Amino acid sequence: MKNAHEILYTKPSEQVFVGDEDENAQDFYTEDDILDAMVEFAEQFKPKWFSVEERLPESSEEVLGVMQTTLDIYICFYRKSRNLFEVYGLGRKQPITDMKVAHWMPLPELPTI
Repeated sequence: MKNAHEILYTKPSEQVFVGDEDENAQDFYTEDDILDAMVEFAEQFKPKWFSVEERLPESSEEVLGVMQTTLDIYICFYRKSRNLFEVYGLGRKQPITDMKVAHWMPLPELPTI
């Protein structure tokens, strides 16, 4: 008997056994059940944008920010002590504080080289 992680593909009408031969309870799942569970699991790792009206970063940190009027995306620094997002770049040495951020998300982890 194959374990669930060994099953690569089954027809939608087939039922797949998931469990241990020694267990009393045996569960059978359709391909749709397994795909639904995989999608639900993957959703945990999907990047999520947060509205600034619903939630702000918990600490002073760099985040991705979507500007309210242009929908441009910039790396911003959220300054918790001043409750504002500072946008760096755009050819300026000083942060831009008058650009309003509508949504933000944590920066993704950098790839390893």
